Amino acid sequence: ESGNNSTASSLIVDFNGGNSNTNANISSSGSSRSSPPPPPRRRSSLKLSDRERHRRLSANPNVSAQDLQNVLQVVASIRLERKASLDELRQERRMLKQQQR
Repeated sequence: ESGNNSTASSLIVDFNGGNSNTNANISSSGSSRSSPPPPPRRRSSLKLSDRERHRRLSANPNVSAQDLQNVLQVVASIRLERKASLDELRQERRMLKQQQR
């Protein structure tokens, strides 16, 4: 069930101001020269705070109040699942470390 978040996946919103052409800076001249890819972004820089997520979704006229509530509930649920998974991993590592002694 945790992998079936149809509400969250069906509410993907374009936050680029409607500009869906993410390849706008790629040259269409057909030349084989290309610029190096940008450095990878840190995961923390990609995360939205609950406040920012709420602000962005509520500003979109295509997102109903019910959709907004569903998304925020799914996000909270996923966050709890991640925490439980990390806690389980830490516990397993502690047990392995104790067994190796």
